[in-house]
Amino acid sequence: MKGKSYRILNYILLALALAATIFFIVKGDAGGGNRGVVCALVCVAAAVVQVHYFVHELGHLLVGLLVNFRAVSFSVGFLRLSRMGRKLSFIPNAAVAGACEMYPVEEKRLKGRVIAYSLGGAAFNFLFAAAALLCYFLLPASWGMLLFAALAPLNLYEGIMELLPADLSAGKTDGCLVRDIMKGESTATVTLAVFRAQGILARGSFSDLPRQVLYDVPVIREDEPVFLSLLQLRMMKATLDGDSEEAIASARRLMGLSEYLPAFEAGELAADCASVLWLFGEETELSEDLLKAAKGSCAVLRIRTLSGEESALEKWKKAAKKLPMKGQREWEAFFKARLKESGLSADEK
Repeated sequence: MKGKSYRILNYILLALALAATIFFIVKGDAGGGNRGVVCALVCVAAAVVQVHYFVHELGHLLVGLLVNFRAVSFSVGFLRLSRMGRKLSFIPNAAVAGACEMYPVEEKRLKGRVIAYSLGGAAFNFLFAAAALLCYFLLPASWGMLLFAALAPLNLYEGIMELLPADLSAGKTDGCLVRDIMKGESTATVTLAVFRAQGILARGSFSDLPRQVLYDVPVIREDEPVFLSLLQLRMMKATLDGDSEEAIASARRLMGLSEYLPAFEAGELAADCASVLWLFGEETELSEDLLKAAKGSCAVLRIRTLSGEESALEKWKKAAKKLPMKGQREWEAFFKARLKESGLSADEK
C-alpha cells in the first residue's frame, strides 16, 4: 500500500475509532458511575498514556519473550525503558509513537519467530479490544467496564493499521515486514541476516559470525535502519579482525548516515564510529549535542573515556558489564585492552 493511500485510510479509521469511543462514553452504561470521570480517564489514557500504543508494544515484548527474543528497549511516546529495568530515559522528538527493540537468542526457526514477534503487537490490540467488549457486555455495568470498552475502538484501529502493508517514512508496518519476509524481499532478507548475526552474538563471539552472513545479502537503500545495523556489524567485525581499511570506511560511511536515526540511536552510533576511528589513529569531531542525546549509553561513555575523560571510565566499566549480548561485551573488552595498551590502563583507574 502506498503512503498516500495509507494516510487516507488512517484518517478514516481514526475518525471511526474516535466516533465509536465518543459513542461508548455518551451512550454506554456507566452503572451509576460518573460519566464525566470516564470521559476524563479515556482522554488521559488515549492522549497522554497512549494505551493503544502501549498495548501494541507490550504485545511485541511478550510474544518476543515467548519465542526466545531478548529485550533491548521499550518505548511509548517520550518514555523509553532501556535494558529492561536498568535505565529510564526520555527521548525528545521520537520518530515513532512506540517501539520495542529485541534480538533473538538463537538462530533456530528464525523466520517463523520473527514473523510471530512482528504480529504480536497487533494480536494484543485485538485481544485487548475483544476482552474489553466481552467484559462490558457480559459483566455487570460499571464505570470501569465502560472505560475499557471505550478504549477498544482505538486498539482495533491500531491493530488494523499495523497489519496493513505499508512502507512509511517512520519505517515499515508490521504487516509490511511479514509480507516482505514471506515474499523474500531484499530488505526483509537483510533484516533476517541482521537477526541471525545478533542470534550468534547473543551467546557467541564475532569469530563465530560467518562473514557471508553480513556480506552475502541483497543491496538495499542506505537510509533503511536495518542497513545501518548491518553496516555497524560489518564495522565491528572488521575492527576485531584487524581489517583497518574496511573498519575505517564503514565508520566514515556510518557517520554520514546517522542522520536517518532518532537522536539517541544516532548518538550511540556516532560514538561507536568515533571509537573505531580513534583506534586506527583517524581524527574525527563529534557534536556535543549528539553525545548528550545518548548520554549514559555504553558507547558514549567509551568514547569519552578514550578521549581522556577519566571520570567516565568507571561508568563505562559498569555499563559494559550490564550489556546482554556476549558479542557486545567482547566489543567493549577489546577497547579496554586497546586503552590499556595505549598507556591508560582501564584496570588501574
